[in-house]
Amino acid sequence: MTLKLGIDVGSTHTDAVILSARNEFVGAVKTPTTPDVTTGVVNSLDAVLQKTGADPSEVKLAAIGTTHCINAIVERRRLAKVAAVRISLPAGVGVEPMIDWPEDLKRAVGGTYFTVEAGTSTTGESSTDSTPLN
Repeated sequence: MTLKLGIDVGSTHTDAVILSARNEFVGAVKTPTTPDVTTGVVNSLDAVLQKTGADPSEVKLAAIGTTHCINAIVERRRLAKVAAVRISLPAGVGVEPMIDWPEDLKRAVGGTYFTVEAGTSTTGESSTDSTPLN
């Protein structure tokens, strides 16, 4: 049997649900959200598999949703230093990455970016065959 798994991490609870391939309800659980998101996801996964008796090898689709990322961005807190990587050269040289990001958000994540050669242009052609915009 093919199964689908969905997990939603909320501020207080993490919900997990299993559906059949035809979107028929198989089972669901609600577990406490943990400070470490991964632990809460694993706990809810273990619980829903145990409750339903589902074979993990039958899960062919998994979707995990969380508000943690959005909350961190909105609050500008608990953000790690990261880099944006744009796969667009040479066609993408006309607009630098993060150009429309708020300045405080750029500072919060470090403001580092890289552009690399590859990708496609708006016409669908390889960007390496395109003429740079500058």
